[in-house]
Amino acid sequence: MLNEANQKVLKAPLNAFELATDAAITSKKSGDKKVEASAYNTLGTLYFNAGKYLNAIEFFTKAKTIYLEIEDDKNEEYTLKYLGKSYQALDDKEKSINYYKQAEEKSNSSREKGNYRIVNSKIKKSQGKEKEAIGDLERELVQNKELDRAQKIDIYLELGELYFSQQDTTKAVSLIDKALATSKTRKNDSLDINTLNSVWNIYDQNGMQSQNIETQRTFLDSSVVNLNLEKTVNYNIGNSLLNNDAKEAATFFKLSADLAQSSNDQVERVKAIEKLSESYEKSGEYDKALEQYKLYVQLVDSIKLIELASQLQNEMLLTKYEVQESRIKELEEKQKEKEEALSRQRWMIALLILGIFALIVLTYFLVKNIREKQKSNMKIRLASLRAQMNPHFIFNSLNSVNGFISQNEEIEANKYLSDFSKLMRTVLNNTNNEKITLEEELKSLEIYLSLEQSRFSDKFDFVLDIDSDISTQNIQIPPMLIQPYLENAVWHGLRYREEKGLLTLAIQMEGNSLKVSVSDNGIGRKQSLALKTKHQKDYKSTGMSNTQERLTILNKLYDKSYTVKVIDLQTADDTGTIVELRMPIDV
Repeated sequence: MLNEANQKVLKAPLNAFELATDAAITSKKSGDKKVEASAYNTLGTLYFNAGKYLNAIEFFTKAKTIYLEIEDDKNEEYTLKYLGKSYQALDDKEKSINYYKQAEEKSNSSREKGNYRIVNSKIKKSQGKEKEAIGDLERELVQNKELDRAQKIDIYLELGELYFSQQDTTKAVSLIDKALATSKTRKNDSLDINTLNSVWNIYDQNGMQSQNIETQRTFLDSSVVNLNLEKTVNYNIGNSLLNNDAKEAATFFKLSADLAQSSNDQVERVKAIEKLSESYEKSGEYDKALEQYKLYVQLVDSIKLIELASQLQNEMLLTKYEVQESRIKELEEKQKEKEEALSRQRWMIALLILGIFALIVLTYFLVKNIREKQKSNMKIRLASLRAQMNPHFIFNSLNSVNGFISQNEEIEANKYLSDFSKLMRTVLNNTNNEKITLEEELKSLEIYLSLEQSRFSDKFDFVLDIDSDISTQNIQIPPMLIQPYLENAVWHGLRYREEKGLLTLAIQMEGNSLKVSVSDNGIGRKQSLALKTKHQKDYKSTGMSNTQERLTILNKLYDKSYTVKVIDLQTADDTGTIVELRMPIDV
């Protein structure tokens, strides 16, 4: 319905109004906002064409409100542009300019934006801001690569007028010549005619009649000859000659009138005959002037009859428009009642949604609570594993003291117990901490290695190789995570060597991780396993299994990646083991 209405806007406006009204009513019932707004646009256009600008504004405003709601910039631009035109017709310049500017902001069309630039230029010119207007248009020519031929012509002509107002005749003529050169398309004579008429007006307003005549003739000589173009040029030249050479002007007006009659253009013919009568009068040929004036009156009367018939038809149309418009208002009242009923339903739905939302929030907090409890359980298990490692470590150390005492080495036993007490204080102080500084951990490990070296004095030396770039005071790591690997290196590798071995603890940074390497040149895991008794083989190392479980829990608890890798060394010269532990760090 709406498409058909738009096709009949000019040829059958009443039928178009009925179709657009039906389209508005149907779309309002179905909730189709886009079609409803488009129907209002069509109704606004029909009122605009009929000269009822206030009615047009009413419908265009309705359309604008909907387009803003559904974010349809393209159609909203059309609506804003016609709101500007409607207020312009009502001589409300402030509102007209405001809507034109809004339309420019919405426009995606290079052509439309160019048109709005011209409107803005004329506004600035009326405000005495000619230089600012010139700057805007010249930037537009340089920066906008999408300008079409018609846009460039408009800008050249507008700049020509602006430079005339600045008394820069040379620059103005140059720009007008550019407009004429751009206009010679040999395809679109209407573009040529519009350009020629604009040029004539500009030169006429600035008193450049000889330039005007030369320009019109030159353009005609350099273009493809056709009735419309020739008619326009003859009329313009006649106008330029009228005040100085009326007899010569009559020749051109006569040619223009004849060409207009040949092309059945009554309006242009009336204009040419009126000027022809005036030129005969000025040249003293009063009989010819009277004859042409009578013909002019006759043609004007016939045109007035046509206009009167059109006016009567418009009045009839407007009466019928009002009937159709009442249908829309009636529907709007019913729609309002329907919306109130829907509003009550929406409240019920809103309450239901609120209940569902509350249930979702409750579920969220229950799940969160469960996860926090799981996390808490893992922390408890982690603390339990740390507590299990302390007695294990103490037990091994007391075995070492027992060894000294059994060998009657009281001095060594006393020294060992003194160092052992220092280590125990450090270890027990860190028992309840999830993490300690690397500096604190290294102190504990150094004391531990010193104790083991005292016990196995002829079996190994140890080296702590800490990267100088590492800030041991700022790096936090889990306590007692490295010690079991050092213990393994001593008890299962180095103590079985016949010659003195070497234990190296190397720490360095790799990205955001701390790489800890425990390397020894002991007998290796394979040979160590062969030397174990049946009881030792059946016994599972508590320290190592606890450490592995701690790594697993740390990864789950903190979503980190603690990894351990054991490398067996077996070369012609030596054997041994390397353990690489990688810990993500918190600085």
